[in-house]
Amino acid sequence: MLFMNWLQQEASKTNPLTDIAIIENPETRNHLDEMLTSLFIPKIWDILDATGYNVEPEIPEISTELSYALARKVRFLLFDYLQYPFLIGDFSVKESGWMFMRTFSLGLSKSTKPEILLSLIQDERFVGMPPTIHVEEPCIHPDWDSYYIVTFKAGSGSSLGSKPLEDYAISIVQNVVAASQEMVNMAMNDKLSTKADVKKFLKVAATAFGAS
Repeated sequence: MLFMNWLQQEASKTNPLTDIAIIENPETRNHLDEMLTSLFIPKIWDILDATGYNVEPEIPEISTELSYALARKVRFLLFDYLQYPFLIGDFSVKESGWMFMRTFSLGLSKSTKPEILLSLIQDERFVGMPPTIHVEEPCIHPDWDSYYIVTFKAGSGSSLGSKPLEDYAISIVQNVVAASQEMVNMAMNDKLSTKADVKKFLKVAATAFGAS
């Protein structure tokens, strides 16, 4: 009966004129939001603010992530000094555990040598979710001098229920943010113009985006 009560109440809030309706258990949603706001969001945003880079949003926003079970997430974007969003992170929780998905993007100039590009996407440490390259003309920001966009993606997750597991989740976020920051600095300083530069770059990238 209790199940039908919340189901009927939430269903009554949906718009019958739309083609889709998402019904969430409010008790579960509130519990997940409480976990995010009390255990994770303050620590994650402290990590982001400590980088010195611009973070968006300034005030974290919790939203629902479509999944086989109700999941609530926060998304953050980290911008370099050119205001390029080099790191996008989605940290989500559900009753069974947490998940941290991240995407790192790096812009390289049109003059980048083909062998450098190939070196970036052929490393065996990224088997399963290898880096990708696509072309993006810098029409809006020609001063960025980016033509090839190299993208790294990865995900980590675990169960919840104890402080060590919560601390582990935060340590993953901290490692990814630190590695991404180092990757941006290396790219800006070394320009990834030699295979030696790429080798150092990929060693750092593997700590946050390599196959586990």
